[in-house]
Amino acid sequence: MFYALEMRSRRRAERRKLLKFLSGLYEATSDYGQSIISPFASVLMIYALSMIIYSIFFILLPMANLENKDILLLSARFGLEQVVRPFGALDSPAISQLLGKTASEVPPSSLWLLGLRLVAALQSILSLVFLGLGALAIRWRFKIG
Repeated sequence: MFYALEMRSRRRAERRKLLKFLSGLYEATSDYGQSIISPFASVLMIYALSMIIYSIFFILLPMANLENKDILLLSARFGLEQVVRPFGALDSPAISQLLGKTASEVPPSSLWLLGLRLVAALQSILSLVFLGLGALAIRWRFKIG
């Protein structure tokens, strides 16, 4: 607990905005390594939220003729791919394979697909950040103990 208090005081004295932000994020998600579960729970919450957003995209996507059960499975798989293989949605063949279409049937300039890629990139970034914070918390726990 002394380390967490020391890091809090260092964050207040820090002048660089990026380090101050990262330190605040580390404090908010894992209390400077005191909580190991919080960062991984954050990854699960981001996954669930993005799965809901992906479902909305797949319902509204004009080129996807999917049934409700297909949309849920597709959203779950697509969200999991963003955690396991970050930024995989940024290449066009991945999305056309996901929808079961050929690359020529999926226009790369579609606004729906741009929004889908942006949400996928945001999920990838947040997942990587929280997994990294979880790894730091585990490292700190082993270093203390």
